[in-house]
Amino acid sequence: MGGPLSVSRDNFKPDDLAALPNSNRSNEGSEGIDARRIDADINSYLEQMRQKVRQHWIPGLSQSSRRTVLNFTINRSGQVSNIQVAQTSGFDVTDEAALNAVRLAAPFAPLPTGLSSDYINIQFTFSINVYGELDLSGDGGY
Repeated sequence: MGGPLSVSRDNFKPDDLAALPNSNRSNEGSEGIDARRIDADINSYLEQMRQKVRQHWIPGLSQSSRRTVLNFTINRSGQVSNIQVAQTSGFDVTDEAALNAVRLAAPFAPLPTGLSSDYINIQFTFSINVYGELDLSGDGGY
């Protein structure tokens, strides 16, 4: 079971974004950071994280569609903190399965070296659709 999981760029703190160079900014000196490389690094990182969480997502059977939204923080070393249910499915079993998926998947790999922030805030949405396959989606990112 499992489905798509997305990670949104909307949950990084503004300071996180300010630390990333934009393609319209010039990188001064020979040690400038290529924004495209950082984008590729973070996208790869988020995909690896999604796959790791997906391996631990065991929601159980349901007779109704359900959706749980979690927020959490990943620090520079890959440790997870501040995990919380941002939107409950209304079913403790489903919410606990989502929390367990993140807890069991942690710790994650250290953050990409090109990312100057010491942490990223992630939001995952876990969805069960009884009319189709299990859907694991989420928002978090940079």
